[in-house]
Amino acid sequence: MFHVVDIHMHCIPFFCGFKNGEYIMRSGRYGEIRLKKGVRERWMPPSFVNSNTDPEMLIGYMDWVGVDKAVLLQAP
Repeated sequence: MFHVVDIHMHCIPFFCGFKNGEYIMRSGRYGEIRLKKGVRERWMPPSFVNSNTDPEMLIGYMDWVGVDKAVLLQAP
């Protein structure tokens, strides 16, 4: 018997980054991150409406695709 394990997962309430007292990134909507000077990048699927990932959402995705276990990593 084997298990499917996701070895790199994060629970992220929101994205927010500062450098020299200025925002360099913030959470956007639908998986996008807003970077400095109005640039937007997609970091997550559009189903992440508020660009966050709570434990319940992660477990739902794991169940959906057949992942049995996951390793949560901490962001600095």
